[in-house]
Amino acid sequence: ENPFPNDVIIVPGSYNPPHHGHVGLANAAVAALRQMRRAEEKDCNEVSPSSKMLRSRYSSLESFSTSSSSSSALKNLWDTVDKHEYDPTVLFEMSVTNADKPPLDPSEVERRVSFFPTLSDMPKDWGVILTNAPLFSQKTSLLDEVCSSSPFSNRKMTFVLGTDTFVRIINPKYYNNSVENMIDALVQMKEKGVHFIVGGRLEQTESGSKKFINGEEEVKSLPVHVQEMFTLLTEEEFRLDVSSTEIRKQMEEQK
Repeated sequence: ENPFPNDVIIVPGSYNPPHHGHVGLANAAVAALRQMRRAEEKDCNEVSPSSKMLRSRYSSLESFSTSSSSSSALKNLWDTVDKHEYDPTVLFEMSVTNADKPPLDPSEVERRVSFFPTLSDMPKDWGVILTNAPLFSQKTSLLDEVCSSSPFSNRKMTFVLGTDTFVRIINPKYYNNSVENMIDALVQMKEKGVHFIVGGRLEQTESGSKKFINGEEEVKSLPVHVQEMFTLLTEEEFRLDVSSTEIRKQMEEQK
C-alpha cells in the first residue's frame, strides 16, 4: 500500500525561510485541484471507483448484519464518506542537494525546517518531506514509488511552482542543452502522472511599469500534449508579493 494519499500536492522549494507566500500558493493550488477533481468526476458520468468499493463493502457488511439499526448506521457511514469534499494532502518538499549549489549542511536543513511550525496559517495536517532529488525528473521517479493515482484520472502528484521555477523546468540547460531531451523528460513525467500548477508574480517592464507573469507565453512554446501538464493560476487566483530574499534581508537588519 502506498504511504501517500492519492493525487498529492507537492510544493518544492529551498525554504530559506518558508513564509506565508508559500502557504498562500499552496492554498491556491488546493482550490485549483479541487476544481479539477470536480470537473473530472463530473466527466466520469458514473460512480467513482472509490465509491464503488465503499458501496460494495457496505453491501457485504449489510448482508451479515442482523440488526436493521446496524444496517442504517453503516449506510449513513458510507453516504457520509461519499459526500465528503475532496481535500488534497499538501507536502512541502525540500531537496538537500541542489543542481547549481553545494549540498545543504544538516544544521541548515534543520534550521529551515524549524520555521514551518511558526507559520500560523499553515494547516496542521500539511507536512514537510526531505529528498535528495534536485531535478524534477528525479523527484518524480522518487515519489512515483509512494504516490497513488487520482480515482478520476492518471494524475498521481501535482507539483506547485512559482513562475521562476517553472521557467527553469523548461530550460534546455538542465537537459544537456537539448530541447528534445527536455520534451522527452516532461513526457516521461506526464506518463508517471505528473501535473504542474504555476503561480505568477509581478515583473517590472522596461518602461518601469509592472506586469503580472505566470508562464503563459512559455507554455505556448511547448507541444500541445505537454501544455496539458500545466495549470497556470491567474492573478485573481494567486498573487502575493513576498519573497524569501526580502524576508532574509529583514531578518539580517533585525539582528
